[in-house]
Amino acid sequence: MVSMAVAFFDQIQYYPVTEEELSNMRQEMERGSFEVEMEETTFKLGEYLAFLEKIQEGSKAFKQKQQVAFAKERDDWRKKGLAEYVFEAVTESKEVAGELPEGVEPVASTMPGSV
Repeated sequence: MVSMAVAFFDQIQYYPVTEEELSNMRQEMERGSFEVEMEETTFKLGEYLAFLEKIQEGSKAFKQKQQVAFAKERDDWRKKGLAEYVFEAVTESKEVAGELPEGVEPVASTMPGSV
């Protein structure tokens, strides 16, 4: 997978795409052929603050609606027993198969991952 470096003050703009377009973009990203559109701009704090002020009322309404929906979702999680994480202690030790290289120590983990 290709990753892109994002620097401080980079502005990312999202736009709607169809499922097919998204699939094609993902394939192009994997092949390294997806061209990211970049545009040099100057961040204008005054314009940004004016924009925030302009959308303040709508933002507050959205946030309230979002919080109500999230509270309902959390309540649903509680009803289903999913609201709290329950740690399941590992009781059995799994032996490492084969010889390990010199200087390497095995680490037991209940969460899979790779480094």
